[in-house]
Amino acid sequence: MKKIVWEKVVTREGNVLNRWLHFLGYSNGIGPYSPIKATNMLTLAYNSLSEQHFDKKETEKSGKLALDDFYKNNEEKVFKNLYRICLNLKIWNDKVKKIKNNKLNVGNLFFDFVKSYSQARVVVYYGHFAEPKATLVLKQNLEKLFKPEEMEYVLGILTSPKNFYPELNKYFNSVNSFTAKSEFYLDKINDKKVLKLINYLRKIIYFHEVTERICSVSFVNIKKILKEIGKFYRVNSDDLFYYTVPEIKKLFKKGARISSEEILSRRNFFLLLMKDKKIKLYSGKLGEEIVARELNKNKIENNIKELRGQVACKGKVKGVVKIICREEEMVKMNKGDILVSPMTTPKLMSAIHKAGAIVTDEGGLICHAAIVSRELDIPCVVGTIFASKVLRDGDLVEVDANKGIIKIINK
Repeated sequence: MKKIVWEKVVTREGNVLNRWLHFLGYSNGIGPYSPIKATNMLTLAYNSLSEQHFDKKETEKSGKLALDDFYKNNEEKVFKNLYRICLNLKIWNDKVKKIKNNKLNVGNLFFDFVKSYSQARVVVYYGHFAEPKATLVLKQNLEKLFKPEEMEYVLGILTSPKNFYPELNKYFNSVNSFTAKSEFYLDKINDKKVLKLINYLRKIIYFHEVTERICSVSFVNIKKILKEIGKFYRVNSDDLFYYTVPEIKKLFKKGARISSEEILSRRNFFLLLMKDKKIKLYSGKLGEEIVARELNKNKIENNIKELRGQVACKGKVKGVVKIICREEEMVKMNKGDILVSPMTTPKLMSAIHKAGAIVTDEGGLICHAAIVSRELDIPCVVGTIFASKVLRDGDLVEVDANKGIIKIINK
């Protein structure tokens, strides 16, 4: 088999169950209206911080297929399907409030969650790969109307989402979406195809943000279900997050439990590898050997003085770096600190509200950090690749989010 070129897309907190469901959803796709789906994926996690890698050829193909949905006027059918998927997970969240303490009800709720949550992750997958291609086309169409130095800012304003679906209201928290600024720039555009493309991008970003929030709520709710399963089968409910879906099925059918030694091993490190839609879990030495074989980790130079990324929200500020990768690390944030993270999520909002600026390794216009920074008017630079690896807590930096440059003043 030809060697796969892996491309890291996201880094965030994750466990075996969570990542298994991602793989399951991505491999099944979003249904009959779009052919986008994944066949190869890789996730490795050390102490619950996971990196998700995609097959580079597949990501290129997925982006093109998503753009084809737009060119073939198929996007409304796709969005209708994305809405249905989001609504299903919202309905599941509402069901959990009426939980009945019996094995049948708890089992049904768990496997309904598996179906609804894994499908919802495909909405995010669609957005990840549709947005960069569509943004590039939009950028090319706007080059005659706007100056190069203001392009990133204009793109951010034009693609800020509005509340397209009132039924999903409580999961949409955008403060200043579709503001007077959006209207100001839209008035300069007369081309109907370009306006349609802008609306397409805004819906992609809307679904990405709403789905992430619904998924976050549902993963809080699944803890209640796992707690009940743990009682029935005398398993620590926290350990169940390190079971795969097939292993939880075996627990239901045969009472088969994973050893405490294996759970501890998975907590320290695990690898999920999907090739040709076949998912396998590895831990310990074997998993690390496979990672070494599959990935070529680039060395990061020690003498880097400047980092560059994409402007998400303009501004310029100096501040002290705080590396925030997990929820429990938010306690170290002080007002005005520079929040540096591989990628932000809704779980990090209390730290974000204190941030003088936000810097991420990953992401583009569609990412959580970009959207939230524009909502809160916080200078933000995304897609620096390795800011969280180069910078350390206590470093003094200048974030020039007008140019997308982070200067290290003092380490």
